[in-house]
Amino acid sequence: TNWEAYSAYLKGRHILLDNKSAATIKVALEYFERAIHLDPNFALAYAGIADAYAEQADSDLDPAKAFALSKDAATRALSISPDLAEAHVSLANELLYGEWKWSEAEREYRLALQVKPTYEEAHHSYSHYLTLAGRHEQAISESLWLLQVDPLSSHMNSHLGLAFLRGDRFDEALSQFKKTMALDPN
Repeated sequence: TNWEAYSAYLKGRHILLDNKSAATIKVALEYFERAIHLDPNFALAYAGIADAYAEQADSDLDPAKAFALSKDAATRALSISPDLAEAHVSLANELLYGEWKWSEAEREYRLALQVKPTYEEAHHSYSHYLTLAGRHEQAISESLWLLQVDPLSSHMNSHLGLAFLRGDRFDEALSQFKKTMALDPN
């Protein structure tokens, strides 16, 4: 492993998760591109690029172009490392939100979970898919798993509250949102 490339990748991931403004997405992309410059076969960096472009679809880039770039990067990552869970999730997200190919997206989410059963983002993204598909009990199950892994995450606590809400489990949703607010009043 090229540690300088890996460091650039980690910086890009950190920035991309922290604040998804147009400016921060651009900085994250620069870190991922630096990682690829240092190691042209660094599949994780291509998955990072795929995720950054997908975020740009909600920011400052034409969604069709953003998702096309995202798919290219995810496909490149998978050509380098076919068992890379992160790239399967990146591709699944593009298939779901960019192309609305639901069955293909689910296949990619399941592949990611098969390859790396403890990958939190795979469970998180898959739970969003399940919610959109109207499979609320499964989405709640994925959200509960995430909360077991990171019980103090205000994001995951809120995520479970939303899963309860969308599953018409209003009392549980209210209780979960109160727990979330107790963890993070902001």
